[in-house]
Amino acid sequence: MSRDRYLITLDVDWASDEMIRHCAGILVEHGVKATWLVTHASNALGELAARPELFELGIHPNFHAGSTQGDTPEATLEQLLRIVPGARTVRTHGLFQSTALLRLMVGEFGIENDLSLLLPDAAHLAPHEFHLPEGVLRRFPTFWEDDVEMLRPGPSFSFDDAKYRVPGLKIFDFHPVLIALNARTLDPYRRLKAEHDIGQLSMAELAPHVNRDEPGDETLFRALVEHIAGVGAGGQTVAELAREWSVDPGCG
Repeated sequence: MSRDRYLITLDVDWASDEMIRHCAGILVEHGVKATWLVTHASNALGELAARPELFELGIHPNFHAGSTQGDTPEATLEQLLRIVPGARTVRTHGLFQSTALLRLMVGEFGIENDLSLLLPDAAHLAPHEFHLPEGVLRRFPTFWEDDVEMLRPGPSFSFDDAKYRVPGLKIFDFHPVLIALNARTLDPYRRLKAEHDIGQLSMAELAPHVNRDEPGDETLFRALVEHIAGVGAGGQTVAELAREWSVDPGCG
């Protein structure tokens, strides 16, 4: 079983429906699968749920103080699981985690797959089983995240970069608003967030702020989608990888 594969995940992060549809359209056009980590209810997410052959919906809980999702971890998880009933995959907002929180998610809320470990550009990544008194949590380390790449002094958004070709499991994490901006830095996002409700912005309103001069987040997203489409079968969702790995723990 090949250990070298790419998966696409997207942290919705309260993006507008038009931004979500923009990203989903690229995936649908190429028949490529993705896992969406949901932060809120929206019409666009209902459209994603109607494409189970391509899209898995997980949850993206914000457990930090002041979260709009809930005042406690339990309330946050209850709210998100009302939006995405039966979700089994999670990435926590800000990668917030603790053993007690992982036990809560597994024991009381049925979470099976976790993406809250980030190991940027690491080679030979593979799934890991984390055994807890409440059950087993499958942990899938994330290989790359767009906002983290943007914090680097020399961010790379060319899929030809050798760092994107290291062996092992490579889970990429994107944010729809950063794709829609084709962002290279977080500056345009921060400016827009300070002045607007990101969840209400249309693609037309974003247009004056889109990077059209250099490779950016959408450049890499499209290249990755095309690569996955080109190697056949349209890739996998996290849930599909988890099922495969539980049968054959040698895959990664």
